[in-house]
Amino acid sequence: MIYLPAWLCAALMLIAVGVGTETGWYFGKRNQRRNVHLEKGVAGSEGLVFAMLGLLLAFSFSGAATRFEDRRHLIARESNALGTAWLRLGLLDARDQPEVRALFRQYVDARISSYDALPDLEAAQLRYRYAKSLQPAVWAAAQRSALRPEAAPGALVAVMPALNEVFDVELLREAATLNHPPTAIFILLFTLALFASILVGFRAAEADRRPWLHNLSLAILVALTTFVIFELEYPRRGLVRVDEMDRLINETREGMQ
Repeated sequence: MIYLPAWLCAALMLIAVGVGTETGWYFGKRNQRRNVHLEKGVAGSEGLVFAMLGLLLAFSFSGAATRFEDRRHLIARESNALGTAWLRLGLLDARDQPEVRALFRQYVDARISSYDALPDLEAAQLRYRYAKSLQPAVWAAAQRSALRPEAAPGALVAVMPALNEVFDVELLREAATLNHPPTAIFILLFTLALFASILVGFRAAEADRRPWLHNLSLAILVALTTFVIFELEYPRRGLVRVDEMDRLINETREGMQ
């Protein structure tokens, strides 16, 4: 999906609805001057357009809010997985623990820095790939130590699944970061808002004066809803953020001494 700032999307929606109501008003007044009146039965088609716009706004908002909460939960899950894996490294052979723990700390630092770099996507991807490159080294060192006779009984069974969970959550977080609705959904949203506003303006032309309050309220509310949807979709770029949840991983890292 092509990324546009939330404020820009809201501004475009505000303009689209404003232009739509004015366009509808113009054509409505022109029809009145020609003494052309609306045929009966058009209310059904108008209601369908408004219902489609309302449903699309509702589903877009609900989906964005759900994905926002999923990202927050994955941060907490990764923090828990990192803490569990760190504790289970204590089952490894004591001679290997300094090396394995040092590699694991490097991995955690790389994970933290990859999200700290956002919204700089290039820097974040570079650090993410570095963290990914450390996984085989952490896995190999832990496996080699767990197979030693000096390791605690069951070290292999306890340590390796814990590391696997850490790496799995990393992949889930990356997938959640990339999980957004197709661009076509938002194009449809803007198109529906434009046509709905044209119908609103056309119907409002039956009045003697422009209903500025109603038209302005419609434009502002639809634009604000669009703004919040995009803020929830990209929670590391705008005002609505998940950064406060990163505190959990930072606290886990502080305990890795």
